[in-house]
Amino acid sequence: MSVVAAVDAIRTQVTNTAGVARTFSFLPPHGKKLADNESYEVQGNIVDRLTSQRARDAYEDAVAAGEITVEYTPASIVNDDILDVPKQVIVSNAVVDSDDPRLPSL
Repeated sequence: MSVVAAVDAIRTQVTNTAGVARTFSFLPPHGKKLADNESYEVQGNIVDRLTSQRARDAYEDAVAAGEITVEYTPASIVNDDILDVPKQVIVSNAVVDSDDPRLPSL
């Protein structure tokens, strides 16, 4: 696996789909103005980075209105209780499956 794929596995990317340049006050760390169709990456899951209920509400409203699109988020990692190993949830050709977590090597 490439380093880029490993880094992408721990980031969220959003894209401004509002049709115009817009400032999204909830984007960490202190809001961000995005041009139409401009993308922005946040380390980790963006929902975990929203520090107030107001920011969470603004994020949910923007997603629901189609003003911002979530391109990808970090994969969910769950524990296989039988094998006692972590697994990453993946979707391949519309089929939900699991795989070993794609985390960056340190």
